[in-house]
Amino acid sequence: MPLFKVPILIASAIGLQIAFTSPTPPSKKDEKEKIAEDRPCICSAQNASNIVSLALLAEAAANFALAMPDSRVSKLILHLCGLQCATRMPHLWTSPQFIIGMLSCAVGGRIRTVCYRELGRHFTFELAILEKHKLITTGPYSIVRHPAYAGGVMNVLGLITACWSPGAWWREAGMINTIPGKVLAVVWAVAVVHSMLIFARAPTEDAVLHKEFGEEWESYAARVPYRYIPGVL
Repeated sequence: MPLFKVPILIASAIGLQIAFTSPTPPSKKDEKEKIAEDRPCICSAQNASNIVSLALLAEAAANFALAMPDSRVSKLILHLCGLQCATRMPHLWTSPQFIIGMLSCAVGGRIRTVCYRELGRHFTFELAILEKHKLITTGPYSIVRHPAYAGGVMNVLGLITACWSPGAWWREAGMINTIPGKVLAVVWAVAVVHSMLIFARAPTEDAVLHKEFGEEWESYAARVPYRYIPGVL
């Protein structure tokens, strides 16, 4: 069912751009300087999401071409993908892992967009205390203290599960043995490391908010004791 996957992959590429593009302008220098510690990222979320989005679009193009191999556009796509004819390509299909991965991606992306809306101007990619900063404790932040981080990890892990699932072009075509495939594997590795750094950053963010809001933050942390997953972590 190659065509079935095409709109899902395109929607995922668009959703990834939304989920990992900052909804607010960069924080001012004096606002960032209020933070004593912030761990640098190996690669910016935006750069990694751009490369992964291209990989998703390439997967969508390959699925489209294999579903309609006789058209000129399809033949061009197959040639660009290193597949001169459809018979050289293993059968692409929709595996349970692909469905699970895309569901995780969709849920994670939705969590992040809800967090964007809930935090408004307070959602920044840099750790910063803004002018007239407020402690947001409503919406998803009434369930866990760092839902956007959890959503981001769900998004990344979901995409990895889907793109490297059985029946996916990157896996079935042996793209890992090509230069583009190796580049993408490095990007995926960076995305995973970036996700882990996000988990390491949350305690620093808690400490900053605790220092800024004092008893208000302590009351909030008592009501919402978990950072990422209710009742677990």
